[in-house]
Amino acid sequence: MKLDRIVIGTDFSDASIAAAQWGVRRFAPGAEVVLVHALTVPQSPHFLTGRFPPPPATLIATAQAGAEARLYELSSSIDAERVWLETRIGRPWHVLGEVAAAYDADAVVVGRHGVRPGVWGRLGSTAEMLVRTSEVPVLLATGLHDAKLRHVVAAVDDSDVAPTVAAWARHFAVRDAVRVTALHVVTSAVLRGVLARAGAAVGGSDEDEETRNVVRHDADRWVEGLIGPGASADRVASEIAFGEAGEEILAAAERHDCDLIVVGGHSAGVLTRLVVGGVAADVLRGAECPVLVVKPPEDELVD
Repeated sequence: MKLDRIVIGTDFSDASIAAAQWGVRRFAPGAEVVLVHALTVPQSPHFLTGRFPPPPATLIATAQAGAEARLYELSSSIDAERVWLETRIGRPWHVLGEVAAAYDADAVVVGRHGVRPGVWGRLGSTAEMLVRTSEVPVLLATGLHDAKLRHVVAAVDDSDVAPTVAAWARHFAVRDAVRVTALHVVTSAVLRGVLARAGAAVGGSDEDEETRNVVRHDADRWVEGLIGPGASADRVASEIAFGEAGEEILAAAERHDCDLIVVGGHSAGVLTRLVVGGVAADVLRGAECPVLVVKPPEDELVD
């Protein structure tokens, strides 16, 4: 795991400027930074092209020059030794992915969209679209406070992305000496299946509770083995919850007053690369602290 170079998207809103500053100061101190602004040029419907032609090139050039000036101003307010500035035309999520690939970045940082009320409740936000398509981790920097990382909640499940989530959690545990809570959520569907196979009655019986304890014990050992190597044992704890994954991850983050959530975005195959996992989407929408969404290494993906 490394954070040598990060891409930061900004629309010059207060939220995106705060995300840029936090990303440099707390998430990736010492990293090279690429500040990016995506200039969206509205296009008229094709049937109105004759009446309303595209904006003149001079107008677009003026907008680009203004954005570049604002990027330069922003670059002077962040504590990074090396900064590149990029203004490109296109949809923000596409531009950020394109720039991340061009610069071989280790992560993309964005703030929560704050321009249009209610937009976050709908699919299609920049962060969600990035999670669908980005080949590198995506950090949604929200709920920020200017303090060192103290506690990270790493949500691990029984999938190919779990080792990557664990590796990122260890990265922060070692680099920043933070506490890590490795959380595994046994969903209701999984628990029902286990109980049915165990022949236990659902509804609070002794058999039900005994089976839950067995599941909790085995899951706890698995999580400890997954997250433990390379990190100080006194800084890493495992936790098992029962319920719906997104809700339990958010509840754990609030309970531990954590500074960062690390969660997996599943990418097993070409089709699912274009879909945000329901858990990651729920966490992105509901989190009150930064969220880092990671995926398995490219060579582990199955096409």
